[in-house]
Amino acid sequence: MKRSHNSFYLLECRCLNAEAEIAQELLLAARGFAERQGAPYITVWQYTQMIEQAIPLVTASDPYSWEATPGDGDVSGN
Repeated sequence: MKRSHNSFYLLECRCLNAEAEIAQELLLAARGFAERQGAPYITVWQYTQMIEQAIPLVTASDPYSWEATPGDGDVSGN
């Protein structure tokens, strides 16, 4: 992740066998890390199929804490 002002951008997420369920856990862990660092949110760019598959799992687990930003392909977790 990269810090930008008071938020984080998730730059890379790699998982064994590109399993979306593992990516889901990593995305939740990334959001938890950002919260502990005082960041109000992280931004995740859906640049791989694995992340595209993980995002619905993450948003379903906590729909009020994740937001898709229309048109730019990013998802923000807050």
